[in-house]
Formats: sequence, C-alpha cells, structure tokens
Amino acid sequence: MGNSFQSKQPDLTTARQRFAEGDSLPAQLLPEPVRRSWERSRSAGVRPSDSPVFGYASRSVDAEIFEGERYFMQSVRDEVEQLWGSFGGPEWTIFCVNPRGVIVHARHSGVSVPAGLRAIRNGCRLLEADVGTTAPACALAEGATVTVLGSQHYLTEFESIFCLSTPFRDVDGEVAGALDITGVGERDMDLLGGYFRQAAFAIENAMFARLHGCYLVAIQHDMRWLNTPLQGLIAISEGGRLRAANSIGRRLLGLAPTGSVEGVTLASLFPHASPAQRRRLLQSASIPGRLPLPDRSHVFTHVIRGPLASTDRRNSLRWRPALTGGRTDSVREHEPGVLTAPPLREQVRDAVTHALEANGGNVALTARQLGISRTTLYKRLGRGRPAVRELPTEKGE
Repeated sequence: MGNSFQSKQPDLTTARQRFAEGDSLPAQLLPEPVRRSWERSRSAGVRPSDSPVFGYASRSVDAEIFEGERYFMQSVRDEVEQLWGSFGGPEWTIFCVNPRGVIVHARHSGVSVPAGLRAIRNGCRLLEADVGTTAPACALAEGATVTVLGSQHYLTEFESIFCLSTPFRDVDGEVAGALDITGVGERDMDLLGGYFRQAAFAIENAMFARLHGCYLVAIQHDMRWLNTPLQGLIAISEGGRLRAANSIGRRLLGLAPTGSVEGVTLASLFPHASPAQRRRLLQSASIPGRLPLPDRSHVFTHVIRGPLASTDRRNSLRWRPALTGGRTDSVREHEPGVLTAPPLREQVRDAVTHALEANGGNVALTARQLGISRTTLYKRLGRGRPAVRELPTEKGE
C-alpha cells in the first residue's frame, strides 16, 4: 500500500471536491468499482463533507433476514469468528452484511474503537445514500472483492479508514451477502483478500447443506483441494440433472456465473465420459473418481452425500463440516445419506499416487515436485500402489 497510495491522497481530496461539484474524475485515479460507487453516492445527493447517517433495521436482525438466509447464519458467525481470531485488533472490525447492506454479525474489541467504527454493529445498514462509498456496498454491487483505501472513500470522515469486502453467493449464483474487514492502519490487502475469499467459499458451501432430493458432489482439478473451502460443489438430481453449483463449480464446468442451472444434464457437462462413468459419478467410493471435461482436462469427483428427503432439511446442517472443509469425523455416520471423507492417510497416498502417475512413474521428479524425499514418497504410498480410480467405460464403448 505504502508510498504510492499515500502520494495519491492529495489528488483524491482535490478530485473529490471537484467531482462533488459536477466535474468528471481523471482517468485511472480510482479503481472502477470505487469510481462507480462515487457516482452512485453523488447521484443520491451525498456530499463529501456530510456526516455519515447510520441507519438501523427497523425490525430485529432476524426478521430483517430473508427466510432463505437463516440457514447459513451459523456458518456466517463461524467464519467471522475465525477471521477475527486471526486478523482482529483494537482498531479493526470484521462483519458480514446481507444483500440489503444490513450487518448481520459483527466483531470488534470494544476497546479504543475509532469514531468511524463505533456504529458498526448488528442491525446497522450501510447504504451509499447514507454513508457514501464503502467496501461492502461496492462488493454487493459488483459481485467481486473490493478494497477501499483511505481517501478512496467518498466521505472525508472516512479518510483514515481502510476496508476490504468479498461477496458470497447463493445456490443460484446470486450475491447473498459480503464479508468485510474495516479498520485504521495498514494491512496486506492482497493477503487478506485470499483468506476472506476462502471464508466466503465456506459460507457458500454451507448453503448447499439445505438442498434436498439431490446428490451433493465435490469436484476439483486438484484432488488435494477436495474437502476444503476451495472445492467445487454441484447438486445433481436423482434423474441426473444439475440442480445447483457453487462459484468454483460453475467456473470448473464453464457454467454461467449467475442464474439457475436446472435442466443441465450430466451428458452435457461431461460429454466425453461414458454413460457408465456418469452413473458412477453418483456412487459412493473410498477414493475420488476422475472424469474428462470438454476441454480434455479432468476433474476429480467425490460424493459428499446422497439425496435428502424434504423432512430431513431441518437436520441438513449436520453435513456442514464436510461441505465447508471442516472435520468430517464430526458428521454422524449413522445419519441417512452421509458419506464421510476417506482417512487422511488414504487421501495423502492417493494424492502421491496421482502425482506419480502424472509424471509417468518418475519417482525422483515426483518427490521434487512434492518437496519430499524418495524414501518419504515410498512411505506415503505404503504397500502396493493403488491407482487412481478411473471411472470405467461400458463394454463396447
């Protein structure tokens, strides 16, 4: 952040005043998402010298949340608390807003809270018409991670505030809220962005826990990312049609980033796979399967659970650890439809086996890539060398 940003602050202060009077902004002075937020703030009649007007939900926060949002609130709280444990501090706050900009869960130390952050609490509504440009407002509007640094805020009162927000999406790919860190001081925003995006993915994955009448399948190019927040998730009906896909799943499969995906078939998703391979995609197995994509790359697949009956929706959050990448041994194995991940030792062995096969059996090269010795590699393989489970083709295909 440092000197290059600080040198732009006088230019931003002057440009902001001129912009408020109706002038246009110099090119490349602001990131495009922030520039668009300034335009929305000015259109709403906000002046840079105005004091922020923090509105609060007229009803309770629970009532303010749509019925469909309640099922991921525990995951929101968990992720905010995890982030706070790593990045919280006396002059920082971490919170989550819903699609209407209402804070649904906030964390701050309560000690030496800067004046600009004192209003940040549950029920606070962060609208550009009231408080000008903020990272949460930008993230909700843009559907992407946005950083707002100091004088990039439209209100001069926020010139010392730095904030970063990243959105998360519902099962149809629509923005369902945003995670935010706001405070005074300098942080590595690129580093923060990575952690906050992972937390957003974890929340997205938790939303899939409530889907019923479908299989939940994890997919990834790299098998090591299965059972983590970076796994793609797809929901497939018992008839073999796609019901939903998370952000990563949509990217892996070349689907539109937003909108319903219902009606897409397994045959169209995996045209180079045989019917037998597509059927086995939905079958339980101790190790991930492997399917070809239209571009001739491959993804590993792993069934997380089978279909839930609608009566099981109340208990569906019990699958959340497996969906978000948490401890799968906390999932009750006797519950219907639950498929737990294979033991860690088996996952490591399979990952090493795949890397070895990708290198044509070259042990030395594989060991160098994995950063381990050849002796360790042999230990990881154990007795025998189980191959990656290629989903077999039907006879004659």
